[in-house]
Amino acid sequence: MKRALAVALFLTASAAAASQRYPAPADMQTIHLALLYRGPSATKESTPEAQKIQEAHLAHITKLAKEGHALIAGPFGGDGDLRGVIFLKAASADAARALEADDPAVKAGRLRIDIVSFTTPGNWFSFGPVKDDLPMRQFVFGFLNVGPKPIGTPEANATILDDHLANLWSLRQAGTMVAGGPTTGSQTRAGVIVMSIDSVDKARALLQEDPSVKAGRTVVELYSWYAADGIMKGR
Repeated sequence: MKRALAVALFLTASAAAASQRYPAPADMQTIHLALLYRGPSATKESTPEAQKIQEAHLAHITKLAKEGHALIAGPFGGDGDLRGVIFLKAASADAARALEADDPAVKAGRLRIDIVSFTTPGNWFSFGPVKDDLPMRQFVFGFLNVGPKPIGTPEANATILDDHLANLWSLRQAGTMVAGGPTTGSQTRAGVIVMSIDSVDKARALLQEDPSVKAGRTVVELYSWYAADGIMKGR
């Protein structure tokens, strides 16, 4: 029940169709996030062997991009255990995991994989081609996680859903939100969001005003993220 309501509150096409404030989400596409965490063999010491593995890791991501599997990828800022994320196109979560399992850094135990899948509406967001000359820039990557009050009355849920989607669309129209959608198969993560903002604090302030967050349906989990500019297209 909680999981179903959390998903509905993030993106539900049937409810969206009734609103004039945003287009009904359509052309839903599944994307698999390969979240890369610090692995059991990871060290902060810089050695020739560590550098060799890092170069092989980057070559692996480049290969995935050229094969059409990786849509965008990049490292997280800070020194936490979550080191980076790759947006993957694959037939299933297991297939996505298999693609990243071949990463030399994963094989060496320097990184470990967690797969989170989400769906994104093609009429809201798209991904352009990966090019070698695209500049890197800072984004804010985050999750809308299931909050402390995920269940409400049907009337309250419908109102919050409508206001939530209207808010997301306004962020998309302003060029602030460049990717996102509801997760699939997760009991704790309700949605994914990427914001074209260079400050986690600024992103948090915007999202704290979202109706689903204010109502306690979702809570935000945000990270500073570096990736190529011009690939994610929110407008």
